[in-house]
Amino acid sequence: MAIFIFCCGMRRSASTLQYNIVKKILEKSNSGMALGYAESGEIEKLIKKNKDNNGYFVIKVHDFFPLAEELLNEGKAKIIFSYRDIRDIIVSSMYKWNLGNFDITYNYNYVNILKQSYYKWTTLKDVYSSAYEDIIKDLQKEVSEICNYLNIILSKNDIKEIADQVSFEKQKSYLKQNKKFIKTPFGEMDSDTLLHKNHLRSGKIKQWETELNKFQIATIQRDWKEWILKNNYNYIYTLYDLPFVYKIIKKWKYVSSKLLRKFKKVLKRFKN
Repeated sequence: MAIFIFCCGMRRSASTLQYNIVKKILEKSNSGMALGYAESGEIEKLIKKNKDNNGYFVIKVHDFFPLAEELLNEGKAKIIFSYRDIRDIIVSSMYKWNLGNFDITYNYNYVNILKQSYYKWTTLKDVYSSAYEDIIKDLQKEVSEICNYLNIILSKNDIKEIADQVSFEKQKSYLKQNKKFIKTPFGEMDSDTLLHKNHLRSGKIKQWETELNKFQIATIQRDWKEWILKNNYNYIYTLYDLPFVYKIIKKWKYVSSKLLRKFKKVLKRFKN
């Protein structure tokens, strides 16, 4: 019987790392294979193609899809999820896709996707879930716990070897040496590891404390306060937590940016 493993963590929270851990566990134990990344429209075809085979099949996804829950309830799926301090997710997203621009990154659509995916995946039964901060702190423990979740037995040496192979330093070095990237709608990617050319930046935690200003922090925290506290992340209280102060500053930023755009247009005409 085919059992599908969906590595479906929040964006920029080590879901690709978990995918590569699972991939190497399956290779070591000779118990399955990796099928790569699949968009929502491709997943059902991929599952249908492999459903009559035996073993584990790991697929990296992000957005929730109902078939995953059906397979899980039938004992034909495993869910491996990762999450991360939302403020660090935004910082990481800023630099991966939007050249460090907060206003472009923190938009309604992106925030809504992150929230919906988190709650839909994590409310399913028998989901393995890890915090990014715990994963990078102890990779050997993460590999071991994923093995336990999949009921796969590996030796301590195998677990140590896998942890070493997927370490930030090894993956960063691998990307630097790699000359065979494929083009995707999301940028150049290595088809084996699913790592993009600009996938890894620093890997550090609490980047948001130095990369975001207090207004940006407050903007995120207003939408994610319950989530931040629930997941035991440190909530920073600032003057912007007062609704009237936040509204005044937001209005001022909107008006000033509008005036700046008009000034740039006038300046451009004057130069021409």
